[in-house]
Amino acid sequence: MKYKRITIENDLQNEEIWYGTAYHEERDALPLVVLSIGTATWKTGHTIERKQSKIFGMEYVVSGEVVLDQGQGKHVIGPGEIYLLNQGVNQSYTTGPSGHLSKRFLTLDGPLLNLMLRYTGLWGIEHLRSDSYQSIENLLIQMTDVLRKQAPQASLQLSFLAYQLLVLLGQSVRFTLPAVVEKALDYIQQNLHLQLSSQEICAHVGVSVHHLNRLFAKHMKSSPIKYFLQQKLAWAATLLYQSTLTIQEIAFKVGYDDPLYFSAQFKKQYGLSPKHYRHAMGNMSVMEQELERHQQSDES
Repeated sequence: MKYKRITIENDLQNEEIWYGTAYHEERDALPLVVLSIGTATWKTGHTIERKQSKIFGMEYVVSGEVVLDQGQGKHVIGPGEIYLLNQGVNQSYTTGPSGHLSKRFLTLDGPLLNLMLRYTGLWGIEHLRSDSYQSIENLLIQMTDVLRKQAPQASLQLSFLAYQLLVLLGQSVRFTLPAVVEKALDYIQQNLHLQLSSQEICAHVGVSVHHLNRLFAKHMKSSPIKYFLQQKLAWAATLLYQSTLTIQEIAFKVGYDDPLYFSAQFKKQYGLSPKHYRHAMGNMSVMEQELERHQQSDES
C-alpha cells in the first residue's frame, strides 16, 4: 500500500498526515492496516465530531489537553495520556482548557483489529495512562519515520509496529486493573455468544455481586452486565460491517434467541436498526470518510 502525505494549516490547526491508498487491495493481506498516521497541533475552538464513526483511532497527547466525549461523559485528557476513538459511536473531541493541543495519532483497520482489541482488553476503553508512555510515543515516531524515509514494504513494517503498539497499550490496561476485574473481562469476552447473568459472572470470579459491581463502577465506569451487553452488541456491529451473515444469523451467533429483541436492543445502543446500521456502514469506505473529514477541515 502506498501512502500520500498531506498538510493542513489554518488558524485552528496544523497537521501532517500520511494516508494509505489502494487500501482494499491489502486489507485481507495484512492482519493490521495503518490507514493514516500523523501529528497535529490544535488551538482553541478546533473540534471534530463524527456520527456512528467507522474509524478506530489512537491519539497520544504530547502537550496541552483534549476534551473527549464518546457518550460516556466528558474526559479531559492531558500530556502522556492516550485516548481511543472507538467504532460505532458518536464522537466529539476538542482542544482543552489551556487552548493548546499537540498530539500524535493513527487510525487502524484490518481483519485482526477487533480480535486484538478484545483480547488486549482495549475494546470499549476510551482513555488510559501508561507507565510506558515514552515507548508508545517512540513507536509512533518510528511509524512516521518509516514513511518519511520511504522504506521498502512500508505497510508491512507499519502493521508489525501497530501490533506492538496494541500489545503495549493492552499491558497498560491490564496493569491498572484488579485481578478480579481482569478475570471477569476474560470470562465475558469468552462467552459473548451466551446470555450471562451478573450472578454467573460473579460465581466464576468468586466475589459477591455487590463487590464486583463496585469494582466495575470504579475501573470500567459500568456494571458487569451492562459491559457484557455492550460488548455483545459491539461484536454484532462488527459482524454487520465485516460479514455477509444475515441479521438473524448474527442475532443467534451473539446469543439472542429472538432476532426482533436483538434488533430492539441493537437500536437502543446504536440508534439504528441492524439493517440501517449495515447500510450506513457500507455507504462510505473508511478512507473516503477520513479524506472527506480532512478536506472539510482544510476548506473551513
